[in-house]
Amino acid sequence: MKMQVLQIGRESQLPVLLCHRSFFLYSFTTHRTPDGSGIRIIIMTHYLPLFGDSDIDYDVFEIFPDQPNPQLVSIARLSVLSEHCLDFTSVADNRLVLLYGPLVKIWDFVTNAWASWNAGQASRQILMNENTIALIREREVCVWDIPQLSARGDVQEEFTKLPESGSLNYISPNAVVHFPEEYNPEHSLDCAGLCDWYTGSPQPLLFDILEKIPGTGYFDFSRFHLDLQRSRSRLELTSKAPEQLTLGNPDSQPCLAAYRVCGADALVVAWSDFENIFCHTGGLSSDSPINTVTTLLNVKEVGSREFSLCPIAGRLCYVDPETSGVQVVDFFPSPQTAPLGVS
Repeated sequence: MKMQVLQIGRESQLPVLLCHRSFFLYSFTTHRTPDGSGIRIIIMTHYLPLFGDSDIDYDVFEIFPDQPNPQLVSIARLSVLSEHCLDFTSVADNRLVLLYGPLVKIWDFVTNAWASWNAGQASRQILMNENTIALIREREVCVWDIPQLSARGDVQEEFTKLPESGSLNYISPNAVVHFPEEYNPEHSLDCAGLCDWYTGSPQPLLFDILEKIPGTGYFDFSRFHLDLQRSRSRLELTSKAPEQLTLGNPDSQPCLAAYRVCGADALVVAWSDFENIFCHTGGLSSDSPINTVTTLLNVKEVGSREFSLCPIAGRLCYVDPETSGVQVVDFFPSPQTAPLGVS
């Protein structure tokens, strides 16, 4: 593996992380450190040994780019057997949550504390913030408070157990919130939103149900807000797609980048149809008038793991399909001090 932290627009050289192992890089995410002076990088890799079981590694690194001679420092690692059939992963604050069918496991990579429980059944997706875990199912969302974590025992041993090797106790949710009765999608494709690998805080509990438009190369979505602040928690339909959104072909899934919150009242998601990269900008509530689609760039054959949009900096990064190099497109005038980026 080769990973480099870049300060775009600056000539300073930051360290390159090399890993001499046979593996596939699944994904990565970046967080600011609590004091805002550094960056935490969490990478997820699939290790393929010559003999024996394969595993998935989660490595957490820190770097403070403004320090003299900045270094990428490993602060935590967790290995999980890939045979676990990992469904979803989410990160908020210092906590990594892994979902294996009905089993929920939480790891705090700073304190090395953990918790786990049986949620009763598998889910379509996970929502998470610093206090709450919500599991999205076909007709309802089940909500748990994040429990007190324990530092007892060996966390690595706990997370390398096969799911069927233990009998985790079922814990009922604090609340079960049903979809509105009038909502009944006939051609549901997927569930997406501020779920996997979202790196902002605070995180609103928003998600989209993506729906295919039959017989066409288009999809649309219905956006929901999980409102836990009322005396009776509810799911609110906040918006619909303003127009038909293009797919690569009628049989494909939407090719989405990570959802990003921008400012106090905007949620941005970019997607590719392998001909263009687009973005949708919507509000964080049903009262917001924001609901637009913009074509960002005409570029072919760019997949979902190969581009990322930062709406605050107005910067799009993508992997050039011909050269495999990283291309950076600025939509705003460059500031004197460039923001930090990761390649």
